[in-house]
Amino acid sequence: MLSIFKGKKMEKTYYFRDNDFWGHSIPIGFKLKVIENPIFLEIDIKEPALSKGDKFFNHENGDIYFIEDAMRGTEDTMVYFTNVVLETIIDEESLIKAKNDKAEYETLEKERREKYDENERLKVEADKIANQLRKSWWRKLFRL
Repeated sequence: MLSIFKGKKMEKTYYFRDNDFWGHSIPIGFKLKVIENPIFLEIDIKEPALSKGDKFFNHENGDIYFIEDAMRGTEDTMVYFTNVVLETIIDEESLIKAKNDKAEYETLEKERREKYDENERLKVEADKIANQLRKSWWRKLFRL
């Protein structure tokens, strides 16, 4: 029986999410998506046919393939979808956009922190002035 083994052609897309639940910056993430299942091996296998979850050892090159799905095809064939990744296409546009989004987020976050720190400094100074105004006249006189 002719057995057709199919691998995966993947697309890697990048993204940047502002922050997680606790407000920490998250590194650029990515998603993998199968865009095609090209054939990488056609051989005759004696009965019994392989099934989902089986492993297959190829004596020609010493590779082991994990069968993720198996189905019968026309003309006495079996088609096996494996875990073999044949090619990964990187989406460069999404990578550039994710890097730009991260840089913009970090810039805005830095400005927000600087503004917060300045407000805290002003609050401390205002508290010092208010404490000095609350001192009695005799403490002011003797600088206590």
